[in-house]
Amino acid sequence: MGGFLYGTTSQGGDADAGTVFRLALVGGDASTVHVFAGGASEPVPNGDGMAPAGRLVLANDGRLYGVTSNGGPNRSVHPDGDGTLFSVGADGSYKVVYAFGANAGDGSHPVDAPVKARNGTLFGTTENGNTHYTGT
Repeated sequence: MGGFLYGTTSQGGDADAGTVFRLALVGGDASTVHVFAGGASEPVPNGDGMAPAGRLVLANDGRLYGVTSNGGPNRSVHPDGDGTLFSVGADGSYKVVYAFGANAGDGSHPVDAPVKARNGTLFGTTENGNTHYTGT
């Protein structure tokens, strides 16, 4: 995307909660795009997530999408938060698209990247959550 390769680290950054980085295809310079803000020591889960999991997926809107397995504002299953779906733009802009665990049936703790269908729809799974805590 825009002459860069993008990826995540599950740890590192100021709070050791992970980062999104990009590496220039020409010149090889790496830079941090986003530093996740939370950790287990936070009294309330952070809003942007922690511990990104899996790869990033380029969606039809030109943004990269990924998940964090913990963090976010909800704690239905995990004391460190139920995870988030996030996106990153070519300009480095970061936003939380969805915070898992808000409803009893929506799942929590995603552990792998979303998958893009031919029509551009993103699908994913969660390890925990729903009314029987078996994932979605």
